[in-house]
Amino acid sequence: MTTRIVRAMLLVGCISLVSPVAFAQKAKAKKDQGTAVKTFDLPESSGGAASAMPLEGVTARKGAPMGVKHTASRVEQMADEKLEELISTLNLMIDQADDDDEIKAEYLNRLAKVYWDKSENFFNKAYGDELFEQLRAAQLANDEAGVAAAEAQQAAYLQERLHWQEEAANVYMMIVDRFPDYPNLDSVLYYLGFALVQMDMQHKAFPYFTRIVRERSDSRFVPDALLNIAEY
Repeated sequence: MTTRIVRAMLLVGCISLVSPVAFAQKAKAKKDQGTAVKTFDLPESSGGAASAMPLEGVTARKGAPMGVKHTASRVEQMADEKLEELISTLNLMIDQADDDDEIKAEYLNRLAKVYWDKSENFFNKAYGDELFEQLRAAQLANDEAGVAAAEAQQAAYLQERLHWQEEAANVYMMIVDRFPDYPNLDSVLYYLGFALVQMDMQHKAFPYFTRIVRERSDSRFVPDALLNIAEY
C-alpha cells in the first residue's frame, strides 16, 4: 500500500472528528467548480436468477414482519445529519482529486460505506420502536387510516433503504472500473458483491466474488468469497 493511500485513509478516517462543514468550505475555496460527484450509475450486466446467498459473519436482514417491536440497531450508527455532512465533504474531496489519482479511489470507498450506513439507518427506522408504537396505537384504536399510514411510512423507509444500497453499489462499481490497481480492491469487490446479494442480485454478485479468488488469492476475503461461490 502506497504512502499516499495510507495518508488518504488517515485523512478520511478523521473526517468524523473534524467539522465536515469547515473542511468543505476550505476545499471549495480551492476550486471554483461546484460539487460534481452526487450519484453514480451502475453499468448494466447480465446473468440468470439465483437463490439466496447468506454471507459468513453477516446477518442479512431482508424484511422482518411489521409489528416486531425490538430490532438490533448498529452500535456505530450515526445520526442522519452527520451522514449528510460526511457525504457533502467526501463529494467535495472526490471532485477535487484527479481522475487518475488513487487517492480518489480511497475517497470513493469511504463514500460507498457512508451510503451503506445511510441505507441501514432507513432499515432501522422501518423496523424501529417509533414506527412500531405508531402502528400499535392505531391498531388498538381500530384506526384503519392510522394503520395504513404507518405501513405506508414503512414502505417509504424501505424504498429509501434500497436507493442508498444502490448508491453504495454504484460507487463500488466505479472503483472497480476505474481503479483496477487500487490496493484495497479486494475489499471493494467483496462489499460490492455483498451489496448486490442484499439487493437480491446474486447473479451479478458472483463475478466479483470470483475475481477475489482469481486476482487476490492472498486476500482475507477469499474464504467468504469461496463460500458465496459454492452457494451460488
